[in-house]
Amino acid sequence: MYPPRLLLPALALAFAPPLCAQSPPDAPPAYLTALVLLERGDTTRALDHLREATRTAAGFGPAFLRLGSILTTRAPELTRAVGLRREAEAALDRARRLLGETPTVLAELGFLRRKQHMYPAARWYLQRALRAAERGGANTLSAGDRARVHFELGLLYEAAAEDGEDLVWLPGDAEHGWTCGGRSGRLSFTRLATTCPAEWAAAVSLLRIEPATVNADRERAIDHFRRATAADPNHVEAAVRLAAHSAAAGDWDEVVRELDRIAAVASADPRTHLFRGMVLHRSGHDDEAAAAFDRALALLPPTDRRQFQDVAHLLPAAGRESYDRVSETRRAAVSNAFFATADPLLLTPSEELRLEHYARLAWAELWFGAPEAGLRGWETDRGRIFLRYGAPALRIQYRPAALTPERVAIWSYGPDGPNFVFRRVATHRIARLDSPSRALADHLARFAPHRYEPAAVTRVLSVPFQIARFRGPTGSLRFIVAAPVPLDSLEVGPADRLETGVFLVPPDAAPGTVLSSVTRAAVPAGAIRTRIDAPPTDVYILGIEARRAAADSIPRPLARVRETVHAPPFPEGRLSLSNLLLLDQPPAAGPPPTTPPVEAARPHALFSPGEPLHLFFEVYGLRPDAAGWANHRATLTLEPLHQPGILGRLRDAIAPRRDPPARLSWERSAPLDGGVLRDAISLAAPPLPAGDYVIRLQLTDPSGGGSAEARRHIRVRAAGVSQSDADHVPR
Repeated sequence: MYPPRLLLPALALAFAPPLCAQSPPDAPPAYLTALVLLERGDTTRALDHLREATRTAAGFGPAFLRLGSILTTRAPELTRAVGLRREAEAALDRARRLLGETPTVLAELGFLRRKQHMYPAARWYLQRALRAAERGGANTLSAGDRARVHFELGLLYEAAAEDGEDLVWLPGDAEHGWTCGGRSGRLSFTRLATTCPAEWAAAVSLLRIEPATVNADRERAIDHFRRATAADPNHVEAAVRLAAHSAAAGDWDEVVRELDRIAAVASADPRTHLFRGMVLHRSGHDDEAAAAFDRALALLPPTDRRQFQDVAHLLPAAGRESYDRVSETRRAAVSNAFFATADPLLLTPSEELRLEHYARLAWAELWFGAPEAGLRGWETDRGRIFLRYGAPALRIQYRPAALTPERVAIWSYGPDGPNFVFRRVATHRIARLDSPSRALADHLARFAPHRYEPAAVTRVLSVPFQIARFRGPTGSLRFIVAAPVPLDSLEVGPADRLETGVFLVPPDAAPGTVLSSVTRAAVPAGAIRTRIDAPPTDVYILGIEARRAAADSIPRPLARVRETVHAPPFPEGRLSLSNLLLLDQPPAAGPPPTTPPVEAARPHALFSPGEPLHLFFEVYGLRPDAAGWANHRATLTLEPLHQPGILGRLRDAIAPRRDPPARLSWERSAPLDGGVLRDAISLAAPPLPAGDYVIRLQLTDPSGGGSAEARRHIRVRAAGVSQSDADHVPR
């Protein structure tokens, strides 16, 4: 790949000063003036004087060489921008006739041919330039010029190496004629990949690795990059490419050595910290990676910093539309909230998703940038897919027909997909999604825009849970949270420690605002039960996690819950009810507990037929009498959960709603405790058929007026069905 355009401190980092810097004694005045302007950095005016020198001194070769050199450096690689390249070619051809095939002329012709995408010719000229320089004499190359030639040769061999990367042999009759399930018609091999990933995974076993020169070309590229840094230790771009190849090989120590080399000569280059953060994250040192990324972001120009903070492409369609409507200043808060709420592992202090996002951006820019198309790494098709889904589980490349310059690459993210097909011309860096893959990518962008699980998570287990909201101290809310812990599935033995955490992530997710209760128990418990006090807000993201306690880098299963929890304040001066808290055991005789009984909270809302229900709740806003007592009337019912909408109305019409299978009514007068009435009751339910039910508590205040209602959904599982098979209870 060509050097990324990311954060180049100056164009001079990518291109050494033009070759042939001498000023011959017979130089025309316009040429001398151009040299002075170049020394001042005024390239635009210098070009005007060089053009004048070539017109007034048509036999003066250095003017043509200098003009061609600068035009080659300035000429963009965009296919449509050919004017400068044509002018550069005319100037260099004239210099070749006047000066002969000197190393400098040959080198400049090689640089130009590379810009013209004439890669074999570029390699030929650059190799000839090195051989001519080896003969010595007056016509040789300076150390900086020699480094530039080696660097350009390294880029050419790097492109050739990619043509053979992951190359397989696909028999001609295997390109078409595939079937998939009950689909009619025959599918191509690429269409099979995107449409039927499981069948495609089985078909891949028919392929064989094709003998390729990929290793030889890659080794040649690395050798030339090393020669470039040996000739010019300040050649930052060659060191970046060496770091890229070491990263691709997983040699993180060598990557760090190359980054140290860059830091020594370009301490303000943000890439040093950016790529160091990528390496540290990949090698499991997330705390250090976060610090490195923070330093990189501080050095980034505003445009690049915005790209790293932009999460639009990671959001589903509805979220992306809302994100596009918020102000630029508000987007930073939205970005923070997204990374905090979507973090796949809240038990660790690092924001793994944010770090992975930054690392993917760095990798995409390092390997998928396409300067000839004016595209950053993350703007290319491969970069976008990599940014959303990371490195594919399997990557293959093949020639769709003999002697064709086209390459077809398929990225597979497992037997369940998704799979993406890219097509590109050999030696070209731009690879484009084919039409079915683009349609698939667009569809997934609406519903499943990104995928990431930390390497230390081997399996994610979904578990049921219960959360109940109460009034807390000094205007806060108190949440009681309970969930079962599947010890066997988490591979937790009697001698292991268990690590659990319950988290409430607020909407803005500002640093220090995530509320949590984390424990590491020496004796593993079969359930999580905890309370968290939190200020009222619109919503929180509830996170529940459990895993075997070990070093963060050790792979193991994770039990995880992510759920949106509404958290408005309880109204002052009005009758209101807490959530109904399901209990594991009947309330003790005597007065109800003075606080919600955390230790008795039921870890789920799944019941067996005929199992009794035990509840705790609090009432706020009752009007007391002079003695501090308050009267209330209540009705508790248990009834089937009716489906809303057309289907629900149709079912009600076929089977009209009957009386609830369980009802309990009472009127009671009781003393208030700090303005709160607490109560705990049991309800003996008859054996109910499997299904979803709702417990409804309706309460009125005869003295103060007003009414309030609280509901709790439960699920009755069929006999013989396990807790895990019963799935989640609707909330």
